[in-house]
Amino acid sequence: MGIKDTFSQAPSPKEEALYKRVLDEVEAGVMRKGIFAKALADCLGDEKKAHSLYIKYRVQSLADEKKYEAKHIAYEKKQAVEQEKIEATKKEERDKKLAEEQFQKDNLNKGFIKKLKNGYYGLATTFWIFGVIGIPFLYFLALISTISVFLTGYIGLFIYLIPLSYGFIVLFGVRKASNRYDGFKPWSILANLIAVIAIVCIMPLTLMFLS
Repeated sequence: MGIKDTFSQAPSPKEEALYKRVLDEVEAGVMRKGIFAKALADCLGDEKKAHSLYIKYRVQSLADEKKYEAKHIAYEKKQAVEQEKIEATKKEERDKKLAEEQFQKDNLNKGFIKKLKNGYYGLATTFWIFGVIGIPFLYFLALISTISVFLTGYIGLFIYLIPLSYGFIVLFGVRKASNRYDGFKPWSILANLIAVIAIVCIMPLTLMFLS
């Protein structure tokens, strides 16, 4: 809010309230000595003129105080919002840590297959070691086994079901591990997407194979 330097323009409602407050202060004998000293100096010691100028200076000081208060309140609100964000982040990190500790505790004594299905070994290990390397390796072993001993019929089918079942377990493990992954988010999203696509593609092939 600016204080007008011209006397011809009427004060705004906000300025009027400030002028009234200053006049009430003057009538009550309350004056800011520093402001009055400035007005007196600018009027070259003329006290009558200094009183009039004091009112303008005091109105301006009140306006500045209100601006400062508004900025201070805005700053405090901003600080409060930032502090809430920090507290929320800390709480989220604590909750994740507690959830991970509980997950590790719940799966500690479970067997390999259950751990793998639950994503216990982490996203990178489950995806690359047990998935990208493990699934083709098991299919290769199944192929070698059936060719080397000429296994056909139900026995050969059973052997191929082993890597197929293992693949499903790994893919479900990848999905669960990606949900727990706390690193580079696009990587977890991509791994999850690949797992979903693989499951959707393998299911009809499995039904065709079994029929």
